Order: sequence, then structure tokens, then C-alpha cells
Amino acid sequence: MCHKNRENREVQQMLHRTGRKSFASIEHEETKKRGVRPSRIEMFKLGYVKKDGTYSNAFTQQKAEEMGNLINEREEGLNSLDDEHIFTQVLGPDRPGRVRCRGHGVVPSSEGFNSRSGSSQSIQEAKRAAEIAQREAEAARNELEDYKKISDERARKMEEDVARLTQALLRFTERGNGDNP
Repeated sequence: MCHKNRENREVQQMLHRTGRKSFASIEHEETKKRGVRPSRIEMFKLGYVKKDGTYSNAFTQQKAEEMGNLINEREEGLNSLDDEHIFTQVLGPDRPGRVRCRGHGVVPSSEGFNSRSGSSQSIQEAKRAAEIAQREAEAARNELEDYKKISDERARKMEEDVARLTQALLRFTERGNGDNP
């Protein structure tokens, strides 16, 4: 048994720094302190950062930096991922029946994930994508209307120019016919 445990520890890539305190206890304390439940990204930082502010190992630091990069991209408008989706994208999907960084007893259905249709995140992402598509379509409609107005104005000016040129041509031809009897 001890050999199997040793093998399992060697494979483990991320080492949490909470000691005997569970993620559920940390989450409860942070919720009381802030008044808002921390996201899984915040729980990741609370669980895997040492007291001196460094991460427990290079792999954990790399994953935290990837999350930070995706959050920065979201703030710059380059993506529309929420915290939970960023967490899942960087660390991969949770094991079946588990929710990482939430503690014992938490199951996907209690977090708002539906095991049959994916997750509430995918539904929220689809809604966000639909909203973005709707805004883009509205912007395209407005742009098309602007181009139509410009085109109509140009066509009106061209008609005026043609009418002026026609009048000038008529005057010129009348003058030409009047000189030659």
C-alpha cells in the first residue's frame, strides 16, 4: 500500500498549501469575509499559493499564469469567457461527479452543472455568443444603412450632375443651331 501511495504522490502535479483545512472551510471563510462566494480561480489562488505569495511549484504557477492571461484577454475584449470556463479551459474538465477547488460533498448538480446537457457554463456561453452575434448583426445593419444613405446621396448628386450637363448640352446645341441658318 505504501508503494502505491508513493507512486501516486510522484504523479501528482499540483500540491495545495492548505494543510488540513479543507477547500470548503476556506470557501466559507472567504464568503464570510467578502460577502461573495469566491470563484474557482480565486479558490485556486487561495489553495495553491504559499504564505510568501509564491506558488507551490512551477506547474501550478504556469496554470495560474495561463488563467491570468485569459482573464486579461477577457478584460481587453479578446474573449468572453467567465471565470468558471477559464478555470475549466486551463485545468481541464473535472472528473465525473467532482468539482475541483470546492471541497468534499460538492457535486456538479449542486454547482449548476447539468451532466446531461454539458454545463450551465456552456448554456451561458451560448447565450453570450447569441448576444454578441445579435450586437454584431445590429452593427452590420447600421453600417449597411449608412452605406445606403451614402449611396443614395451619391446617386442624387449624380442625377443632379446629369441634369445640369443635359441642360448645358441643350443650350449648347440650341446656340449651335441658331448660328447656322
